[in-house]
Formats: sequence, structure tokens, C-alpha cells
Amino acid sequence: MTINLGEISHEYEKYLGMTVRLSVNTIAMDDKVIAVGVSGFPSKNKIPHITLAVNPEGGKPFMSNKIEEWKDIVPFEITGEVRNIYNI
Repeated sequence: MTINLGEISHEYEKYLGMTVRLSVNTIAMDDKVIAVGVSGFPSKNKIPHITLAVNPEGGKPFMSNKIEEWKDIVPFEITGEVRNIYNI
């Protein structure tokens, strides 16, 4: 899940290395990307989500930010670690 683009915002630095639990609540897709909507941790994205798949023929991860139709699914939980991958 993208929390913010670029270097990590100072407000999130205290969470680095922390394991967080997210609830997966929705799914969305078009011909370029597939993503799931999540809740449980703040994000600068209008709709907090995880991009699951990108079409190698013209798809880009940022395109998941442009999807407008999200469908509810039976919620389930996942965990992840807060990391800064800006410099990787």
C-alpha cells in the first residue's frame, strides 16, 4: 500500500518497521490494473488501496488511483510492515 509518494512524510516516520493490520474491503479493476481497497492505516491516497496486478501492455501502478468503480467484497485481514522504499 502506498502511504505517500516520494520520501516518507515525517508524520509516518514513527511507524517505520511496525507491523500493521489492514482490512481488505473492496476490489476494482479495469483493463490496465487490479487493486483492492483497504482500511486500517492512513494513506494520502483518496482511496487507500493495494495494487495487485498491472497489465504489461501499457498498465502502470499509478493507474489504480484512477479507478472509480469499487465493489464490496467479504472483508478479510492482511498484515504488512511499514517501510520506506523511496531509495530502493
